Amino acid sequence: MSNQSANGRNVLEAHHLSKQVSSPEGTLTILSDVSFTISAGESVAVVGPSGAGKSTLLALLAGLDHPSSGHVVLNEANLSS
Repeated sequence: MSNQSANGRNVLEAHHLSKQVSSPEGTLTILSDVSFTISAGESVAVVGPSGAGKSTLLALLAGLDHPSSGHVVLNEANLSS
């Protein structure tokens, strides 16, 4: 994967994001190995059925939650560090 696309610099990068939480039934995997890049000027949408992990993904991308594994880079700053 290139660090920069033809549209310009990358403003948001998700690298192998995973999120697991503990539940009474055991470990629940909410996200598993999610990777993508969004370049300056791109428009994207997060869509999917209820319970698919959309809100969890957005919380990770905003730095409001920490991934179980992987990392998020926003404007060249690693949010996971």
